Amino acid sequence: PEDVKIDELLISEEDIDFVAIKTGDINGTATANSRGTTTRSANQLLIETSMTKAAGISYLEFYAQEMEDMIGLQFTLDFGQDVDIRSIVGISLDLKDHHINKQRIKEGLIMLSWNDIKSVNIADGPLFKISVNGDIDKSLVQLTSEVTPALAYDGTGTEYQLSIRHINDESVTEDFILHQNQPNPFNEETSIMVTLPEDMTMDLTFYDISGRKISSRNVDLTKGTNVIPVKQSDLNVSGVVYYQLSNQMYSETKKMIILE
Repeated sequence: PEDVKIDELLISEEDIDFVAIKTGDINGTATANSRGTTTRSANQLLIETSMTKAAGISYLEFYAQEMEDMIGLQFTLDFGQDVDIRSIVGISLDLKDHHINKQRIKEGLIMLSWNDIKSVNIADGPLFKISVNGDIDKSLVQLTSEVTPALAYDGTGTEYQLSIRHINDESVTEDFILHQNQPNPFNEETSIMVTLPEDMTMDLTFYDISGRKISSRNVDLTKGTNVIPVKQSDLNVSGVVYYQLSNQMYSETKKMIILE
């Protein structure tokens, strides 16, 4: 067929036997992940990185300070050195395994291609975090288009070309920040992000809307940004739930919504 009609598209459709082809593409700008971008503009988006180290592990965080919401991000990440990747964790972005290609990691390359149906608020923290065993020279890390074009798309579908800047570790916030869980609302699993000025142990406590304690546990956290996974099955409730992260130095509470 030449066209396919999809009514009220709210979730990704993966089983449709249809390939879209951009006709008249003479300048090589067709993108398989395209979602109707507004222009082949020269808009630029600066991706900033910061790095912290703890217990022999380097943590590299990626920020997009000049954009508030995002529907797509793709690039080739070139470490420029041998690296032993421990994990790649989405923070503002809900990264899944299929968004990341590590087939060329022996060459120091990682390809990432992420998009969502709805725009995601990215103004409150890092996009994602990479942890690496040992030390790395972050000045060698570059965003390139060697395999996957380095592009981002904001909530309006406007296309941005990416560049990277490595900020000094001293400019990383020294405050305690408890971020909003992502995704929210959720029905299976969500992640709570917290930024700390130093390593510490904190109490993570959940309350229902009446103030009744649902559960509590200790979490060991490191300096910088941490991601705490939370499963609905562990709480066994639905509706509005308050989560509090506290110790003798800090305490903050936020609200999450659990769907049935």
